[in-house]
Parts: sequence; C-alpha cells; structure tokens
Amino acid sequence: MKSLLYIIFTVSILIACQSCKKDPNLPLVETLEIYGTTSHSFYSGGIIRDDGDAPIIACGICFGSNPFLNLDNADSVIPCILTDNSFRVQITISNSYTTYRFRAFATNKVGTSYGVNYEFKSGYLISPTVTLLEVSEITTGGVKLQASVNPNEFETKVEFVCGTDTNNLDKTACVSNSINGDQDVIVSTPISGLLCNKTYYYRVNAVNSIGKTTSSIHEFNTTGCAGPGLVDIDGNIYKTITIGNQTWMAENLKVTHYNDGTLIPNVLDSVAWMKLKTGAYCDYNNDAMNSDIYGRLYNFYAVNTKKLAPPGWHVPSLIEWFQLFYFTKENSGPLKEAGYSHWYSPNTGATNYAGFNALPNGGRLKQYDFVICRFIAMHYNSTWWASDADRLTENYALMLPLSLDEDKTPIGGWIMWAYDGYAVRLVKND
Repeated sequence: MKSLLYIIFTVSILIACQSCKKDPNLPLVETLEIYGTTSHSFYSGGIIRDDGDAPIIACGICFGSNPFLNLDNADSVIPCILTDNSFRVQITISNSYTTYRFRAFATNKVGTSYGVNYEFKSGYLISPTVTLLEVSEITTGGVKLQASVNPNEFETKVEFVCGTDTNNLDKTACVSNSINGDQDVIVSTPISGLLCNKTYYYRVNAVNSIGKTTSSIHEFNTTGCAGPGLVDIDGNIYKTITIGNQTWMAENLKVTHYNDGTLIPNVLDSVAWMKLKTGAYCDYNNDAMNSDIYGRLYNFYAVNTKKLAPPGWHVPSLIEWFQLFYFTKENSGPLKEAGYSHWYSPNTGATNYAGFNALPNGGRLKQYDFVICRFIAMHYNSTWWASDADRLTENYALMLPLSLDEDKTPIGGWIMWAYDGYAVRLVKND
C-alpha cells in the first residue's frame, strides 16, 4: 500500500513540473560598438545575453542605410560564427562620406531579435598615392625604375611605362605582385632593351578599387651606358661610365707604375710617408685586400707627375669635378653606391643612378687625434684628388670628399696637405 502511494506521489510531482516548464522565447542580443576602424572597413559583433531557452540557429550583423534595419531591408547580412555566446565580424565599406547603420541579430526557433542600431560615418576613401624616385642601376640598355606607392589600404597594382616620346610611353614594366596596407612601399622594377645616349621619359600608374593614380612624367638619360673599359699599365681593367658629356672611371685607380713604366714607391711607414716630397702610394691600413675593393691611396706628388693615367685619360681638375656635380644637381646620392655593403649607415640619399659607384675608401691624413699619418674614414667618406695644386709651394692640393650622412657634393674642394693619401679617379680627354 505504501509503495502504491509513493508511485502516485512521484507521478504527480512529474506532471506538476512538466506543467511549470517555460515556453521558449526570442533571444536577447546586444550589438557591440565598432573597433579596428580603417578607411574601408571596421569590426563589430554581438553578445547573446539570453538564448530564450532554445538553441541559437543563426546570428550576425545586418548592415545598410536603413535606420531600422532587419533581415528584410538590410543592404547586406554578414553571418557569424558563435563563440562563447558572442561573435565578431569585419564590415567592409565602399563609399566616401556615407552614413552606414548596423545592428546584431540572433535567431532561435521562435524567431529573430535585434540589438541596438549603431551608425558609422565613413571617411574619405582614396586611390593610391605615388611619388617617382630617381632611376638607378643604369647599365647598357637597361635601368631600374623606382616609385614610392601608398596603397591607402586597398590592394594596388603598380605599372611603370617609359619611352622616348612623351605621347607614346609604350614600353611597359609591370610589377607582378600587388601591394597592400596604409604605408609607403618602395616599388621597383628593371627595364631593359633601351638605347644608349638617349633621353627616356617614364611615369608610374597605380590602380586600386577606388581609382587610378598616374604620376607626372620624369626623364632620365642613358648616357650612363657602360663603356668598353680602361686598362692601365699594370693590366688592371676598369669599368667606365659616361655621365653627361664626360667619361669617367667607375672605380678607383689601382696602378703601381707610372705610365712610363717607373715603379711608384709603396711607402708603409707613417713617418717616412709624412716626410715625402715625391710620389708614393699605399693601401688602406697597408692591406692590399682593401685596394682590391677601394683602389689605392696616392699622395699628391704622385698625382702631380701627370703620369698616373694611361694615354687619353687624366686626373680631373676641380672644374671637371664640378661638371660632374652639375649633372647630379650637386647631390652626392646619385654618385654613391647604394646600400650598406661598403658604406656605413645612413648613406644618405645614395642611389648610384649615375653609375659612378663611389665607395667609402677613406684616406691617410697627416695627423688626426695626435696620431701621425693615420688611416681614417673607410666606410665613412669617399675622397679623390683634383689635379689643382698650390701654385707657390705645391705643399697643398684640392681634395673632393663625399660623406655617408650628407646628400650633397663639396663646394670648392678641400685644401689638403700634398703628402696626404687619397684615391684617384680618371676622366677621359675631350
């Protein structure tokens, strides 16, 4: 009897609990405020505060211009992946200065509910910005074109075009990899098949989904096509370069004999070097391996013999150096080897687009920091003699330096002791 009463009591309790169970309701969802804003997108999302006692079967963001968004009138619906009762999505915009509205939604078997409407006013969406840079690496029939391009956060395709006629820039060099982001990117590409001793014109086109930007037209001369080379009396072969109406060595002199076959003394001792009144050479730090790269250092007495150069060449005068500097608009960057293989940082302005390939050979000075005839400034300075001597005593001469932290050429040359040691570049006779 007691068992029967217990069973009746239990069944009654179960029936009562079933009658107390709630029916499911609409979910409760909250719209997240925006974050991670860029010129063409932002992030938002939602939090499911209550699932309404039924599984969530859909959620996301309604996005559009309607002030009372729902799934039926939204311009677009961005579905979500629900994680721990919340979700986040990226929203892409496509028009400038437009008010966009968005709100979160969540759906269960009862229906769909929405969070609060939010507004977002887009800024100015712009096409790429471009700045042409100086050409570099001029070689026989070729050149490297460069530009600084800001994609302004849209995937951007860059294209260079050039030719000898500004109305028909028909030679195209496409950069195959598109660029992205909101920072300036240096884009470069080699272009070949050019004629020597020609003026070429070029520009860059950059295209993203907002529009196309075309730079102004710039020009360069292929007068810098590499020459056949120069051979000194020791058999050293040097690259040559035509810049403007001058032809220069494209590396520093290494010769150890005058052009009449006489040996140039290699003076190692610092005191002996300082007392010289005749021609001599040395290697930087008395290490011949340095001369393989940077050329040798000569005192001015060797320069003043007029016998360093092979027939048809000579040590340039100050005026001839200034002709070179005039071609580069008194900037040293077009003359200096680019990068940091030999120069220390910052190697300001270095592009070497003229092909002169100036290296930081340093020098041997009479005295520096109380050290007699000290080797100094390798990796910091290029130094070359001009042929101009002090007319009265010949104890002084003109030297031309280029520096790692400046993009300018020297004005007037530096007057130095004739027994200092500097590099030599030769220029071809007119």
